[in-house]
Amino acid sequence: MSKNQATLLESIRLENGHLPLLDYHQARVDRSRALLGWRQPLLLEPLLREQPLPQQGLHKLRVTYGRELVQVDCLPYVRRPVRSLRLLPAEGLDYALKWADRRALEHCFSLRGACDDVLLLQDGRLTDTSYANVALFDGQQWWTPGQPLLQGVRREFLLAGGVLQPAELRVEDLAAFRCLRVFNAMIDLSEAEDVSIFDAGASKMLTK
Repeated sequence: MSKNQATLLESIRLENGHLPLLDYHQARVDRSRALLGWRQPLLLEPLLREQPLPQQGLHKLRVTYGRELVQVDCLPYVRRPVRSLRLLPAEGLDYALKWADRRALEHCFSLRGACDDVLLLQDGRLTDTSYANVALFDGQQWWTPGQPLLQGVRREFLLAGGVLQPAELRVEDLAAFRCLRVFNAMIDLSEAEDVSIFDAGASKMLTK
């Protein structure tokens, strides 16, 4: 796919008419467009102001865009609980930009077995699940993989606020943490459940 044909997306939380992470979404759109050589800016705030957005409840705004094409969809958001993750190697998987084409991630998700999702590994390092960043708590501090597949907007917000600290985290480090949670633009860290990690190859649970 050429850069001119590429399509990216932003999944934006709309909560009672408010867009709490819009500045971070705008920064990611700007970075992505610059990397693809798209000089024409895409300004989210005026674009979304033109939409008939609901003022009550929790909704997901899906902004799909290319060099010029923009489409905005708004749907009520119901969170899918994630309480178990299966470790899955994903060497060579590249999702540094938030592509609208998620077939590679969807294939990984299809391999989750009896778990709710997968935790993807690259060279033995923890990265992301199929749709969210991860954080691990050691009793005092929340940590997040320093090399995620995607630098999520809530991850950037929590790093900037000192809530998260980045580190290289490997499978063998999991036993040192009390819990793991998944989060993204739609799911705050405080809203997420504690997650169990299952190593299918070793047939054992790696976290409580």
